[in-house]
Amino acid sequence: MGNCSGAYDSLSLEKTITMPVLCSDGRKGIVIATRDSNGQAGHGTVQLTDGTKGTFIFGPSAANF
Repeated sequence: MGNCSGAYDSLSLEKTITMPVLCSDGRKGIVIATRDSNGQAGHGTVQLTDGTKGTFIFGPSAANF
């Protein structure tokens, strides 16, 4: 599996972020992330056009993995 990345409006204060992603192996998809109250951590899902799905966490909690 390749690495996937995307961009979002970092100035947005919305709790839920949706962004398109492009993977290094050519796949594309959508990420939906929900931020916690401080906006610096949270969790989300990714779904790629080939049907691949995944979940992730980000912020300080992710440092434990």
